[in-house]
Amino acid sequence: MKRTISLLAVGLMLASCGHKAKAPKGQVVATVDGQEITAAQLRLEVGDAPNNPAQAALAQKAALQNLVTRKLLVAEAKKRDLEKSPIAAMLRARAEDMALVQLLQMNIAGKVPKVSDEEVRDFISAHPATFAQRRLISVDQLLVPQIDSKLIKQMEPLKTMPDVEALLNANKIQFVRSAAVLDTLNLNPDVATKIAGMGTDDIMVMPNGAGAQVARITSTRIEPLSGDEAEKIARLLLMRQRGATQVREALTQIVKNGQSKVSINPDYLPKTAAQPKPSASGKAN
Repeated sequence: MKRTISLLAVGLMLASCGHKAKAPKGQVVATVDGQEITAAQLRLEVGDAPNNPAQAALAQKAALQNLVTRKLLVAEAKKRDLEKSPIAAMLRARAEDMALVQLLQMNIAGKVPKVSDEEVRDFISAHPATFAQRRLISVDQLLVPQIDSKLIKQMEPLKTMPDVEALLNANKIQFVRSAAVLDTLNLNPDVATKIAGMGTDDIMVMPNGAGAQVARITSTRIEPLSGDEAEKIARLLLMRQRGATQVREALTQIVKNGQSKVSINPDYLPKTAAQPKPSASGKAN
């Protein structure tokens, strides 16, 4: 099985054997062999920080270690003259293209209209399972890395985990068993509303990228979210939804408008099935 080592894991190993240097000050959060890592770079690396202060601190620590690790690995790659290899220019061009697309997305998202106070209140009222009736749900679950959507449909009416396991095993689908606590605050509001009507031992099947998450509810407790905290989170969720919609629609229109400028080598176009030739009677053979 192919294994991938995360930058964070490598960074933790490197940190344990690093040498002490003069502590940076001000907007410089770290230096790596004289190269500065600024607070702005760290904020970009963190992205959307969690609302929980403790989780935000952990996210910042991980992001900083990723930056340090990346700079150390880049320095080693340069020592080996890898930036001069034939593929380096293509990889740089691809990275630049992806960075510009990301900047375009950020530019479009930055122009999303602000969410009004009335919209926030209506959203909170319309989604009690996320706010006033927010639930922390303990589950036993099966994590399925990859599965066909047709099999997900077959799992949905099943009532017990043994039934789900039997279906997966019959189709030779790999899965991992684990336990977890699901917070309806972190779920899609529509999914949270559906789960609110479920009880102990009920099974829920949730698509997850190319895979799926199958969970059996073992216990539930209500942890209401209200007041300023609820409004802050509701505003954030609405802005994300509005931004994602606006970005998706804008990018789709840009690509559609640009199709007249695209020309593709016929050898790289998908081959269409040959049409049957009509017989003398006019019917296809």
